[in-house]
Amino acid sequence: RVIAPTVCRSASEPLSLRSWTSNPFSTVSASAPVVVSQVFGGYSGFVELHNRTQSVVSINGWSLQISSGSASQWQVIPLAGTIAPGAFFLVRSSVASPSGATFDLASGFAVANSNGKVALVRGTLVLAGACPGDSSIVDFVGLGSSSCAENRNTVPALTPATSAVRKDRGCTDRDDNAADFDIVSPSPRDLRAVQRFCVISDEGVRIARHGKALARIEALALTDATDTGTTAL
Repeated sequence: RVIAPTVCRSASEPLSLRSWTSNPFSTVSASAPVVVSQVFGGYSGFVELHNRTQSVVSINGWSLQISSGSASQWQVIPLAGTIAPGAFFLVRSSVASPSGATFDLASGFAVANSNGKVALVRGTLVLAGACPGDSSIVDFVGLGSSSCAENRNTVPALTPATSAVRKDRGCTDRDDNAADFDIVSPSPRDLRAVQRFCVISDEGVRIARHGKALARIEALALTDATDTGTTAL
């Protein structure tokens, strides 16, 4: 059961609401419905996904694909399940990960801190090439000296004590890895974590710079609160 988020907004209040404590919504540019929201490297690492939309998204038949440097070989990690609106989904390596963290899926993989590449793919066919332009790619993150990244700007290399976390609590997606991520201490979030709702504000056709599919993005307009205090979308 998905509970509709509650927002109270006056007519004079700006549409972009970024306060975590007062409002779970954030107005962001349109791009992938589900994004890679956090990467923690090494054999005790994890990859976190975030559903930025107002709808349940099925990831049945999707995959994470992992590579490094200029390598053209990709490891495929099949995904399964659904992600509620605003929710997170945590995929960990088979080795023990940060204490206190719970996970939604476990699989044997490791993202290289210095030059890892992570692709979220709609499908399980293995990607081809060191910097694939496959239309099935939903989101892509390149670290450090890797050969591929969104807008050719990689996230700085990680250390065993840091992770790459998508800005604005998972809502920022400007299709530029360096601009979209902060390097901070790991803070994994799973399906039970507090939901983070992103309002997709722009519309029309956008082409991601690393070769995502051409897609039409429908605008989601955040309207004034109703008498019941719920948001109409």
